[in-house]
Amino acid sequence: MRRAEFFQSIWRQSSGMLQPGARIAIIGAGISGLHLAHAFCEKKISVTVFDPRKNGGVRVPLVHACHTVKTRAPLWEKAAEYSRAWYRSQTAKGNDIFEGQNEFGAFFNIRLRPYLRRLRSRLAAQGVAFRYDVADKNSVLVDFELTCVATGAATTLAATRIVPGWESYFSRMGAPATDANIGKNGCKITNYIYMEKRAGFIHRNGETRATATAFAHDLHPAARHALFYGERLTTRDRFPVLGFADSANPSPYLFCAMGYHAMTYAPYLSQAAVAHLLGQTVPDENLICALTPARFLPRIEAQGARGANAAQRGSV
Repeated sequence: MRRAEFFQSIWRQSSGMLQPGARIAIIGAGISGLHLAHAFCEKKISVTVFDPRKNGGVRVPLVHACHTVKTRAPLWEKAAEYSRAWYRSQTAKGNDIFEGQNEFGAFFNIRLRPYLRRLRSRLAAQGVAFRYDVADKNSVLVDFELTCVATGAATTLAATRIVPGWESYFSRMGAPATDANIGKNGCKITNYIYMEKRAGFIHRNGETRATATAFAHDLHPAARHALFYGERLTTRDRFPVLGFADSANPSPYLFCAMGYHAMTYAPYLSQAAVAHLLGQTVPDENLICALTPARFLPRIEAQGARGANAAQRGSV
């Protein structure tokens, strides 16, 4: 069987697997988990969210969504189009979302903790149950028809990796936006977010504490700032994971913990996953091949076989 056929067979088996009145457990109350809960709730599905922390694993206070400085892959563009409409519909309901514009379209700066608190309150009012403990595996299997993993626990997938880095967040008014985009060497800073009520948030991959501190003082020499050590969770090919770990006992992952990318992907992928599980859409084969964690399995097995063969040759 070719790899594409393997992906598609897993997804075809899961299409329409949920029936009205199904009970769903979601492990993780962060960005992905709450958006997934919202998508199920919209379809009148009973949802229980497990997480010992009210904001999941969220630590960074300010993120952005749909922001880009170049044309991206079709999946990103499709998710960004959907998410722009979602965030724009939420701007009048709180003071945690601020819309901006650039040559590639609208983007949104989001105060993450207030946003998640508001979304969680809305879900609780609609009947979603929140349990602040660790889900017991046996209980989850007995009490729920399906368990969704939307947390850092998904890093047990061989497809994922952890990229450490330092994040700078400024808690006071700082340089104007025109200055904030220019570093000492004159290079444009493409991942600096400027907010009127907050000075800014910077994330640069491969950052160290020393270089982040020097950069922060260079940009805002008089501002009080804080540095957060972050472990950016991502897949090896930088696509999110939305799929099933085991076709015999399917348990979907909605794994978007890739910094601000989660804020762009999560609203779109959540509704897409729920519609698929309820059999309300025709499976999109291209989307399936791009997102399912099964896309890594044949590759991993092949690598394991090569490693075993090499070890056998070495022992001869």
